[in-house]
Amino acid sequence: LSIVVIGGSVGIFLLLLVSLRSIRKTLFVFVPHTFGVIWNLGVTYLAVGHLNYFSSLFFGLLFSLGMDYGIVFIRRFAEERTRGGEPAEAITRTFQSVGPGILTSSMATIAAFLAIGISDAPAFSEMGIVAATGIFCLVVATLVILPPILLIFGLPYSEVLETKVVGTRSINGIWRFVEKSPKALVIAWLALTVGAIALLPKLTFDYSIDNMLPAHGETLEVATRLEKLTGYKTQYLVVSVDTIDQVRKVHEALLEKPTVEHVESLSLVIPEDQERKEKI
Repeated sequence: LSIVVIGGSVGIFLLLLVSLRSIRKTLFVFVPHTFGVIWNLGVTYLAVGHLNYFSSLFFGLLFSLGMDYGIVFIRRFAEERTRGGEPAEAITRTFQSVGPGILTSSMATIAAFLAIGISDAPAFSEMGIVAATGIFCLVVATLVILPPILLIFGLPYSEVLETKVVGTRSINGIWRFVEKSPKALVIAWLALTVGAIALLPKLTFDYSIDNMLPAHGETLEVATRLEKLTGYKTQYLVVSVDTIDQVRKVHEALLEKPTVEHVESLSLVIPEDQERKEKI
């Protein structure tokens, strides 16, 4: 968690610094975002109570997913200032223009993560809850922390009038290409879509939980060696049923599955004619 959060935050901070060409603007975007991530740690404790492999790594992703809202807000604020508006007036117009879009996009993202939150698998379910509450905290932080910062500290006109950012030339080049060849682009993305659909049947599912663990961990190496030598894994599945008849049915059903190496159950130690023997 420390490596992901620190590495992700430092990398994104440097990227914003290069793109916005301003330490002040970078801090204005970064500070509310940091508060939002900290709030989400508290919400996670109240909602879930702990972190797992998936939910802990997602905190690193929050630094990139929620950064969009602050970038859009401060860019629009600077644009409004170039039109001659005072900071309070510029923030009002910024709220009116990009506020609904920020809320709509964030709600869509939250809804998608909440869908993961109803998963039967606790690891993914908890990750969905952490992600959904995290996006919510980041949006709130952007809308309630960034505007006061802009009102109190403001932006010097030297930075307000600086509208060029890294990538502007590339974006303009892409737009010129789109403008000149719209029909060719439509044909190209249709061809790519057909190609993706053709590859879809070849996509397989990896059932091994071991493949989610660090590749060179000692535990995984021992488990892999055990499986190669004996055919057994370190994990096992327990199925609970109510009657001995169900035990026998489940036992036979599991034996027919190619993914099951071995089955043990009470049907191996309790004779089928046990009722007759009990009478004797």
